Amino acid sequence: MSRPLYYWYAVIPCISFNPDQFPVTVTSIPLEVLAFRDLSAVVSPTAAPRELLNSRTARKHERIMEWISEVSSYRILPFRFGSVVSGEQIERTLAERYDEWFRTLQTVSGRVEMSLKVLQSRPQEMAISTPALPSSYLTRRLRERSRQQAWHWEAESINERIQQHLEPWYIRKYENVTRPAPILINSAYLVEKDTVPMFANAIRTLIREFTAFQWLCTGPWPPYHFVTEGRAQ
Repeated sequence: MSRPLYYWYAVIPCISFNPDQFPVTVTSIPLEVLAFRDLSAVVSPTAAPRELLNSRTARKHERIMEWISEVSSYRILPFRFGSVVSGEQIERTLAERYDEWFRTLQTVSGRVEMSLKVLQSRPQEMAISTPALPSSYLTRRLRERSRQQAWHWEAESINERIQQHLEPWYIRKYENVTRPAPILINSAYLVEKDTVPMFANAIRTLIREFTAFQWLCTGPWPPYHFVTEGRAQ
């Protein structure tokens, strides 16, 4: 007999709420809460995990995570889309990682994630002076290397100015260090829920200052980049 499987949405503190209040789940089966001491795993049973990974269920996952965030007063350790495990594994993981997750909940409590990506609209071609070389291939390589180095210096300078402007409004920052041109910034910020409007206003100020760039700021989201839950299964 196969073990029952669950779609795991999040870990939250043990609170009083009615999972039936949100009937639309990824698995089309009502939410359940599996408790261990002061923590609760928010899940829904599933019999066909392979059928869950599509754009329709991804939208459901997003809506459910927003609802769980609200009913838990933004005290949530979110799991990534598609996390399916057995009931036994949920119980074991809650027990094994209880101390770690309890501490992490204190860190992210009342906070949300804001995502920011900044791109240069038109990467500038830089006039690079290069010595005469016998091979045009080597000349192109030297020019390309110089162009990439100049891009890196410019990106670091602008990134530092932008981050300094945002620093008063975030608690922690996660930065994707892989930023190929034309990406200047690809970061996530842990922000107090009450200061999201101030963070957004800071972004608007930067947009007016740096008009040559494309800006994409989204959120608030559950703090995916500031927890490790979704990688545990």
